[in-house]
Amino acid sequence: MTMKMGFAMSRYQLVLLGVLKLILIWMFDLSLAQQTKWSAPAIISHRSLGQIESCSNLALGPDQSVHISWIAKANRADPREKDSLYFMTIRDGNLLAPGSVFPCLKIMNYLESPWVVVDRDTVCHVFVVAKNLPGPNGFFDYEVNELQSIISSELPFYNVWGFDSIWFNRDTIAAKDIAASLTKYLMIYVAWEDFNRIWVTGKRRYEWSWSSRVTCPFPDFIPPKGSSRAPHLFAGRHDTLFLAFIGHTSAEVPSNNKGFWHFVHFTKKSLSANEWLEPALVYRDTAGVAQQPFIIVDQQRVRHIIWLHWPRSPQMPAQAKLFYSYSLDDHGWSSPQNIAEIGGQFGSHQIGIDQQGTLHVYWLQYQPQRGKPAGIYAAYGREDQWSSPNLVAQQSDSTKYDQIRVVIDARDRLHLIEKINCYPAKGEPFCQISYRWRDLHPTAVHAVLNAPAHETEDRLQAFCYPNPFNESVTLHFVAKNEYRLSVSICNVNGQRVKTLIDDVMVNKETQCVWDGRNERGEALPSGLYFFFATGYSAEQRLLRSTGKLMLIK
Repeated sequence: MTMKMGFAMSRYQLVLLGVLKLILIWMFDLSLAQQTKWSAPAIISHRSLGQIESCSNLALGPDQSVHISWIAKANRADPREKDSLYFMTIRDGNLLAPGSVFPCLKIMNYLESPWVVVDRDTVCHVFVVAKNLPGPNGFFDYEVNELQSIISSELPFYNVWGFDSIWFNRDTIAAKDIAASLTKYLMIYVAWEDFNRIWVTGKRRYEWSWSSRVTCPFPDFIPPKGSSRAPHLFAGRHDTLFLAFIGHTSAEVPSNNKGFWHFVHFTKKSLSANEWLEPALVYRDTAGVAQQPFIIVDQQRVRHIIWLHWPRSPQMPAQAKLFYSYSLDDHGWSSPQNIAEIGGQFGSHQIGIDQQGTLHVYWLQYQPQRGKPAGIYAAYGREDQWSSPNLVAQQSDSTKYDQIRVVIDARDRLHLIEKINCYPAKGEPFCQISYRWRDLHPTAVHAVLNAPAHETEDRLQAFCYPNPFNESVTLHFVAKNEYRLSVSICNVNGQRVKTLIDDVMVNKETQCVWDGRNERGEALPSGLYFFFATGYSAEQRLLRSTGKLMLIK
């Protein structure tokens, strides 16, 4: 009798466990869909093929609004037509009507390299390279210009842009690759490349003139001794400006080699200092070419740089790599990691960082490679732990991705701009700029902490990121008061494989990390796992939270 009762109860428990697993899988699939779901794309601009040129970066405003500028190309067959510069604000996912700031630039024919910065007083700064047709000397006239306007959701501001010329040169060969950054003290710095040398200038926002402060601060990187190009600026939280660029000095290349070498360098400047730090060599490879560095610095002052790497060979597009390196100080840089892993021709790479310190890298894969289609790819991680590339959007015969831009706001909402060339089966080809967004973490921890007591009483909130995960996942738990917490990991058969926390008194907000291993330290296979968290408050009230974790290798 006892044996039958035990067998019946055991089978009953198995049935309940199976039902519980189905419920948990359904609940997590819904949560994961909410986490990874993109908003419906919104069209920012739509023109004939070839009439939309480069997009600017995405700039965040103090209210987490997103701002972008782009160039509409003129008809090159008609010299009377001039390029147009457009600007748009995106607030809470809604597109405000785009406006033209072109009237400020009527004297110039061609526009290039737009860049946008928005300060804490909601003043927008757009920087752009403008050039005229070649004059009698055969050279273009180049200007680096700034345009300003106060952003307002109530008043039209697109026709009240102020104009200021930062730099002008009649005899230059090229001016391009503008990068600008704004410090917390409203100091604006701008860097650009002119014939393999980098120029830098800066001023306070309320000051009038730029021209007296234009300098070329790296004499060892000026031809014929060296070269410098492709600057990228980042203003840190601690009153410091960081700069990554491509170039070389005569001491960095073999004495029997001439020409321009493309090595990755890093430097910084404190706002209280007059000089830049001596540039440090991040990566040197005489058999390859580095291009388009992108630098970002996190709250712990860790420096992160990504760049493209091409071998010096006819097979460059088939062997390109997307490299990443980081540094805990100003000189020691990690060995480059190929975070893309899929080869092929790359372009338009972007990097952002969320509130948990995870880096999100997006890039375009223009050509299929190793069985993986062309399209937009993404990877996440930091330092020595990175996920495998994930396909965000696949390219087709009728849709060709040309540029992407990415920014992550303080709410961990990722904003994505796509410039697309479209070739419909019927009708003329066209190009368009579209926008969409997604929440990296579907529910904010701060919303739980700040919620009324009756909404979170006797509840234990859990947040898991990244999920799915490759190397490790962070489990973040939030309650209203201190409590004793136990957390364990189980497989799909209900077997406990790892205990992360065992009856420990914790504060109302705590976290733990699971590295995908069992109690013996053995790596577990890819698949579905569950976490079970149980807590007891000081009043002995039971707190519970369960969820699904997806390990992908």
